[in-house]
Amino acid sequence: MGKTTSVESVLSLYAQQIQHSGKYGGHALDRVQLVWLKLECPQDGSLRGLCLNFFQAVDEIVGTRYYPKFGNNRRRSVDELLPEMANVAAVLGLGVLVIDEIQRLNEASSGGAAKMLNFFGQMVNQFSVPVVLVGTFKANTV
Repeated sequence: MGKTTSVESVLSLYAQQIQHSGKYGGHALDRVQLVWLKLECPQDGSLRGLCLNFFQAVDEIVGTRYYPKFGNNRRRSVDELLPEMANVAAVLGLGVLVIDEIQRLNEASSGGAAKMLNFFGQMVNQFSVPVVLVGTFKANTV
Protein backbone atom coordinates (compact mmCIF):
# COMPACT_ATOMS: atom_id res chain seq x y z
CA MET A 1 0.00 0.00 0.00
CA GLY A 2 1.34 3.45 -0.91
CA LYS A 3 1.67 6.58 1.20
CA THR A 4 -1.46 8.30 -0.07
CA THR A 5 -3.58 5.15 0.14
CA SER A 6 -2.37 4.50 3.70
CA VAL A 7 -3.12 8.05 4.84
CA GLU A 8 -6.54 8.04 3.18
CA SER A 9 -7.30 4.66 4.77
CA VAL A 10 -6.58 6.06 8.24
CA LEU A 11 -8.51 9.28 7.58
CA SER A 12 -11.52 7.31 6.33
CA LEU A 13 -11.93 5.92 9.86
CA TYR A 14 -13.12 9.38 10.93
CA ALA A 15 -16.02 11.44 9.68
CA GLN A 16 -14.62 14.36 7.71
CA GLN A 17 -17.17 16.78 9.07
CA ILE A 18 -19.54 16.84 12.00
CA GLN A 19 -22.76 18.86 12.09
CA HIS A 20 -23.27 20.26 15.59
CA SER A 21 -26.79 21.41 16.37
CA GLY A 22 -28.97 21.87 19.37
CA LYS A 23 -28.43 24.13 22.34
CA TYR A 24 -25.25 25.01 24.16
CA GLY A 25 -25.23 27.33 27.18
CA GLY A 26 -28.84 28.29 26.47
CA HIS A 27 -28.04 29.39 22.91
CA ALA A 28 -28.90 27.70 19.63
CA LEU A 29 -25.93 25.91 18.10
CA ASP A 30 -25.66 25.15 14.39
CA ARG A 31 -22.08 24.63 13.28
CA VAL A 32 -20.09 22.41 10.94
CA GLN A 33 -16.79 21.12 12.27
CA LEU A 34 -14.13 19.98 9.80
CA VAL A 35 -12.42 17.05 11.50
CA TRP A 36 -9.68 16.59 8.90
CA LEU A 37 -8.59 18.10 5.62
CA LYS A 38 -6.19 16.49 3.16
CA LEU A 39 -4.54 18.66 0.52
CA GLU A 40 -2.22 17.83 -2.32
CA CYS A 41 0.67 20.13 -3.11
CA PRO A 42 0.08 21.84 -6.45
CA GLN A 43 1.88 20.68 -9.57
CA ASP A 44 3.57 24.08 -9.94
CA GLY A 45 5.22 23.64 -6.53
CA SER A 46 4.20 27.04 -5.16
CA LEU A 47 3.18 27.92 -1.62
CA ARG A 48 0.52 30.30 -2.96
CA GLY A 49 -0.98 27.42 -4.93
CA LEU A 50 -1.06 25.35 -1.74
CA CYS A 51 -2.93 28.16 0.04
CA LEU A 52 -5.47 28.37 -2.79
CA ASN A 53 -5.91 24.58 -2.71
CA PHE A 54 -6.85 24.95 0.97
CA PHE A 55 -9.71 27.36 0.24
CA GLN A 56 -10.90 25.30 -2.72
CA ALA A 57 -10.93 22.07 -0.69
CA VAL A 58 -12.81 23.68 2.20
CA ASP A 59 -15.42 25.07 -0.22
CA GLU A 60 -15.94 21.65 -1.84
CA ILE A 61 -16.35 19.84 1.48
CA VAL A 62 -18.28 22.33 3.60
CA GLY A 63 -20.07 24.30 0.85
CA THR A 64 -18.56 27.66 1.74
CA ARG A 65 -17.32 30.36 -0.68
CA TYR A 66 -13.82 31.15 0.61
CA TYR A 67 -12.01 30.56 -2.69
CA PRO A 68 -13.84 33.33 -4.57
CA LYS A 69 -13.22 35.65 -1.61
CA PHE A 70 -9.48 34.97 -1.23
CA GLY A 71 -8.38 33.18 -4.40
CA ASN A 72 -9.55 35.60 -7.06
CA ASN A 73 -7.29 38.42 -5.88
CA ARG A 74 -3.93 37.72 -7.52
CA ARG A 75 -2.26 40.42 -5.45
CA ARG A 76 -2.71 38.55 -2.17
CA SER A 77 0.61 37.10 -1.08
CA VAL A 78 1.24 33.91 0.87
CA ASP A 79 1.87 36.08 3.94
CA GLU A 80 -1.62 37.57 3.54
CA LEU A 81 -3.33 34.24 2.79
CA LEU A 82 -1.86 32.31 5.72
CA PRO A 83 -3.73 34.26 8.47
CA GLU A 84 -6.95 33.90 6.44
CA MET A 85 -6.37 30.14 6.28
CA ALA A 86 -5.79 30.06 10.04
CA ASN A 87 -9.03 31.98 10.59
CA VAL A 88 -10.99 29.55 8.39
CA ALA A 89 -9.39 26.61 10.22
CA ALA A 90 -10.44 28.11 13.58
CA VAL A 91 -14.00 28.89 12.45
CA LEU A 92 -14.42 25.30 11.23
CA GLY A 93 -12.68 23.74 14.26
CA LEU A 94 -10.21 21.95 11.98
CA GLY A 95 -8.78 18.92 13.77
CA VAL A 96 -5.84 17.97 11.52
CA LEU A 97 -4.42 19.18 8.21
CA VAL A 98 -2.68 16.60 6.01
CA ILE A 99 -0.54 17.86 3.14
CA ASP A 100 0.35 15.15 0.61
CA GLU A 101 2.96 15.09 -2.17
CA ILE A 102 5.13 17.56 -0.26
CA GLN A 103 8.07 16.73 -2.55
CA ARG A 104 6.29 18.76 -5.27
CA LEU A 105 7.16 21.97 -3.47
CA ASN A 106 9.75 23.58 -5.63
CA GLU A 107 12.39 25.83 -4.09
CA ALA A 108 12.37 28.12 -7.12
CA SER A 109 8.56 28.48 -7.14
CA SER A 110 8.30 28.79 -3.37
CA GLY A 111 11.15 31.20 -2.74
CA GLY A 112 13.73 28.78 -1.37
CA ALA A 113 14.02 26.11 1.30
CA ALA A 114 14.24 28.64 4.16
CA LYS A 115 10.99 30.30 3.06
CA MET A 116 9.21 26.92 2.86
CA LEU A 117 10.40 25.94 6.34
CA ASN A 118 9.26 29.31 7.67
CA PHE A 119 5.88 28.85 5.97
CA PHE A 120 5.25 25.48 7.62
CA GLY A 121 6.46 26.79 10.97
CA GLN A 122 4.03 29.71 10.70
CA MET A 123 1.25 27.36 9.60
CA VAL A 124 1.67 25.12 12.65
CA ASN A 125 1.82 28.13 14.99
CA GLN A 126 -1.13 30.02 13.49
CA PHE A 127 -3.44 27.06 12.90
CA SER A 128 -2.89 25.54 16.34
CA VAL A 129 -3.73 22.16 14.80
CA PRO A 130 -1.47 19.27 13.82
CA VAL A 131 -0.09 19.51 10.29
CA VAL A 132 0.99 16.17 8.82
CA LEU A 133 3.37 16.33 5.86
CA VAL A 134 3.44 13.31 3.53
CA GLY A 135 5.94 12.84 0.72
CA THR A 136 8.62 10.73 -0.88
CA PHE A 137 12.26 10.68 0.20
CA LYS A 138 12.81 13.48 -2.30
CA ALA A 139 10.97 15.72 0.20
CA ASN A 140 13.96 15.40 2.56
CA THR A 141 15.89 17.72 0.27
CA VAL A 142 13.14 20.37 0.38
